Amino acid sequence: MKLILLAGLLAVSPAMALDTELTRFNDSCGDFKVLPCLTLLFTDHPFHIGVTSLAPGNGFAVGPALSFTHHVKPVHHKGPNGDTVTNWRLAWDTDAVVSDNKSWRTGVYLTARYTVEPPVIPVAGVGTSKGADLRPKTTVFTAYMESESLNKLNYYGIGQGTSRSAIAFYGMRQTIAGGTATMPLGTPLNLSLFGEANVRVVNLRSDTNDGGPSIEQIYTAATAPGLSFQTTGFGQFGEGLRMNPVIGDRLAFLYSVTLKEYASTAANSSFERLTVDLGHTFSLYGKSTPLPPVFNGPDSCAKFDSDLKDACPRPTMSENLEGSLSFRFLLNESFASPGSVVPFYFQPTLGGSDIDGNSSLPSYADYRFRGPNSILFHEQFEHSLGKFPAGFLFMADEGEVAATRGGLGFGNIAHSFGAGITLHAGGFPVLSVVFAFGGKEGTHTLAQVNSSLLGGGGRPSLY
Repeated sequence: MKLILLAGLLAVSPAMALDTELTRFNDSCGDFKVLPCLTLLFTDHPFHIGVTSLAPGNGFAVGPALSFTHHVKPVHHKGPNGDTVTNWRLAWDTDAVVSDNKSWRTGVYLTARYTVEPPVIPVAGVGTSKGADLRPKTTVFTAYMESESLNKLNYYGIGQGTSRSAIAFYGMRQTIAGGTATMPLGTPLNLSLFGEANVRVVNLRSDTNDGGPSIEQIYTAATAPGLSFQTTGFGQFGEGLRMNPVIGDRLAFLYSVTLKEYASTAANSSFERLTVDLGHTFSLYGKSTPLPPVFNGPDSCAKFDSDLKDACPRPTMSENLEGSLSFRFLLNESFASPGSVVPFYFQPTLGGSDIDGNSSLPSYADYRFRGPNSILFHEQFEHSLGKFPAGFLFMADEGEVAATRGGLGFGNIAHSFGAGITLHAGGFPVLSVVFAFGGKEGTHTLAQVNSSLLGGGGRPSLY
């Protein structure tokens, strides 16, 4: 009976919220209030317009998005020292977007937050009993089913020494279904354990729509490991440790170590990958923008743990200055048993942006350097422009890929520099335009809509 009532509530919740959203729409857009109207159209709950950048070469995508939250009634568990309270917060997101080159992505995502609040134990005197930890313990689970079809992807071969003229094109559709779990350990270092499990189905296809050769016209399975136009399935598992302490409201550490295992239905495409990601951000004024809350889904921009109509941050003009210095070290090491390979479409890339939209060596073409092993150093300075919701940035990258684990070093490392502008508009997607230079292959201009302020969580990586 409880399940029936819950299903009924989830069914009517978006309809109930839609009524109040229509009222807000009439108040803002009906009276031609441009900025409030745009904010509502692109960030409001439960329905809004989803805008994002798909993988480089596949354009900006637009489509409908739905996001709503359900809070389950807290449960009180009696104990000798008082009640332990548990509760669930369920955030649902779904979207479907398409770009001008007919690439598309659609998905359904669930972000479930399970919180345990221990009882408060009164003791004589001031303070709490020695060793007592009264902080709530929160575990975040995600579940997702996503399918993405990309019509234009570039391939130059494996390794750092490939030629720009060796470019070939291919298309890919990848469907992913699975979930993750993040469990904090409750230490001052903000340590948490991370685990994931999913099923991936990959379909490659030829592409000659860009006037260049299709991948199978130049490469074979020997020079493009995993090249096959047959459907390939993978079971992908991962486990890791994350550490995100903040020192003095200024220096934030974003550390993670993750091991992923890929088990393939193909005989020679199973492998493992170790990723070490060490990020550091120093806020010049001690009030840098925090990371998206872990309870947000990919289409939610709630600033607090609520689902109020004003939950999304609004575009504002501020006299406060914001600025930060950041440094990131990223290492990928892949392990394959004898006779097995790492499929090229699961190999990290450097140059422009990768298939997930992450920038590296931006003066080079997108996906320019590809290999099962990679190393990247990224330095960045960003600062606001007075009271305007915009800023400027400068960046420098150094990176290298290698076909073998022993091939990484500093003898063949590539360099790139960039300068650009950023747009910070509350709950809007962050827009950045960067002119990159300093590499050996000319310049490159990147324009990206970054959905990090619209949640940024819950979507699986495509590699």
